[in-house]
Amino acid sequence: VWREFPDRLVGYPGRLHLWDHEMSKWKYESEWTNEVSMVLTGAAFYHKYFNYLYTYKMPGDIKNWVDAHMNCEDIAMNFLVANVTGKAVIKVTPRKKFKCPECTAIDGLSLDQTHMVESIHPGSLSPTELIAYPQISRPHPPILCKNLSAGLGSECINKFASVFGTMPLKVVEHRADPVLYKDDFPEKLKSFPNIGSL
Repeated sequence: VWREFPDRLVGYPGRLHLWDHEMSKWKYESEWTNEVSMVLTGAAFYHKYFNYLYTYKMPGDIKNWVDAHMNCEDIAMNFLVANVTGKAVIKVTPRKKFKCPECTAIDGLSLDQTHMVESIHPGSLSPTELIAYPQISRPHPPILCKNLSAGLGSECINKFASVFGTMPLKVVEHRADPVLYKDDFPEKLKSFPNIGSL
């Protein structure tokens, strides 16, 4: 899907922003809906140029705010891509539940200290470095989980909308579901054997 739309953020699971009329501010929604305006970046594809923009051209103090809170980097990336392209994300896969088998903290990614270790391939280190830094002697599993509370998510969205001076996120009712699981050949050869049912 990303190869067809290389200017988009493509991934899962989907998230949504809503306007709360009673509170007169934006609200973060992580419940399963037909609408989506963001995808979490732990399981997403996007062009590497957006990493450059995120690192060096992110507006205002967003990057520092994300670093200080150790959260909301996925929302910040969604804001950045939508602001640059003017386009919505594309959500893929029909799975309703996304589970990270590596996550141990149920209250959030930043509470799980194993996710705060920088991943360095041990083959790139000298024997001296391996002895000096034993905590990086094995590769760290990829960070794919995020249990962002609605309160913090809403705070992030409102902060970022204020910095951007607009709401760049686009709400869509669209997803791209892989259908290769329907192919008529042995299960062990299928590209997506665990995709789930539609």
